[in-house]
Amino acid sequence: MNDIRLEHITKKYGGNEVVSDLTLPIRPGERMILLGPSGCGKSTTLRMISGLTEITSGDLYMGGVRMNDVGCGDRNVAMVFQNYALFPHMTVYQNIAFGLRTLKLPKAEVKKRVLAMIETLELSGLEKRLPRELSGGQRQRVALARAAIKNAPYFLLDEPLSNLDVQLRAHARKELVRIHELNRSTFLYVTHDQIEAMTIGQRVAILNKGKLQMVDTPHNIYYRPANVFCARFIGTPPMNVFPAELEESALVVAGHRIRLSPAWGRRLASSLKGPRVTAGIRPEEIILRPSERENTVPATVKYVENYGNSLGVYFELGGLEMVATVGQNRPLSQGDALFAEFPDAGLSFFDPETEKNVGYPEEYGGENKPLHLAK
Repeated sequence: MNDIRLEHITKKYGGNEVVSDLTLPIRPGERMILLGPSGCGKSTTLRMISGLTEITSGDLYMGGVRMNDVGCGDRNVAMVFQNYALFPHMTVYQNIAFGLRTLKLPKAEVKKRVLAMIETLELSGLEKRLPRELSGGQRQRVALARAAIKNAPYFLLDEPLSNLDVQLRAHARKELVRIHELNRSTFLYVTHDQIEAMTIGQRVAILNKGKLQMVDTPHNIYYRPANVFCARFIGTPPMNVFPAELEESALVVAGHRIRLSPAWGRRLASSLKGPRVTAGIRPEEIILRPSERENTVPATVKYVENYGNSLGVYFELGGLEMVATVGQNRPLSQGDALFAEFPDAGLSFFDPETEKNVGYPEEYGGENKPLHLAK
């Protein structure tokens, strides 16, 4: 069992607590992503798991064994860093073979494994080149090959794609998933890039200011955010989050009434202490109509962003600015008068005091069990 369990892990530097009471189980062989803004504690968490950084308090288990006092070299992990850390005086072949140094294999077996990894990561023909003779994408693949060739039960990666351009990143994401599918190690990947998190991860753990905010599948991270921070952090553009009040069976937003379904009415009545609520909706869920219909509210276009395959339409609703995404076939410009519709199935609601998600009605795919909320 190559699982990882972090139980109430805390890391302090002097009086500064950078990771706070982190409890996170990572399943054997899964791809887990640690996602969050710069300085949230994700790299520190990875370094504590690897043994490069000491744990202040709490317990770390790997394969059921407590690892707090086990040295980095004895944890049987493979690591890839942001700067790749290749040896400048070694060739591609030598750098990759270095990953096998501790196994003391026969030269023939080393050669067999290295050549197989070179073919897997499409490095054929580069065996005799030094790192300075490689492109950024090639150096990244050599670093991945050197780590992956160990077939270690734990594969830890700290922002390995951050130095690559957009096109190389897209290719590298597929290579990372392919490597994982080959060796099935427990895969822990640190990034601030939500696209990497959503495309690579089987589960994603979001951190902010050293605290775990949510851990779930990419689908639930996007469509069922545990709190306001997660709602705003994920998505481009992010979820629209705005204050509102409940009035009988309607949501009042900036003086405009939006009728809610009975399912939402029941859910909110049982979850909230008063009429105030924080509402949220993804930009792609908002429907912008050219003329008024039932349960629409007036909206005025402020400006339009072109995303290539869609448009981001920023509009004003009674003093609140929101954004909707629409197709390129909608020629819109500043000052256009429209009507916005907020479908019930696209809504999320948060407690205005705790900022936690109140949950979803069964009619909209909700569950009675609690979401993975931060404590």
